[in-house]
Amino acid sequence: MTATPLWRTGLVTVEDAGEQLFWLALHHSVGDGQSIGIVIAELEALLRGETLAPAVGDFAQAVARENTYLAGQECIEDAQYWGIC
Repeated sequence: MTATPLWRTGLVTVEDAGEQLFWLALHHSVGDGQSIGIVIAELEALLRGETLAPAVGDFAQAVARENTYLAGQECIEDAQYWGIC
């Protein structure tokens, strides 16, 4: 986790076919099934020429949700379950 990048992408050309191939490699801690599904769905939409919906929320809202979680009972229970505390 200390060696970057934790995710990377690229575009390569297949020599024989002349086609381009997009690739994505990431550490499992960077994306779960839900988030990777969103990335794939949005990439497919962009490749079809569709416009993506604007992002919902903002960074301040995400920070507020995280702070609420960290200060709450659920965080304590999660830490106990995973043996962190």
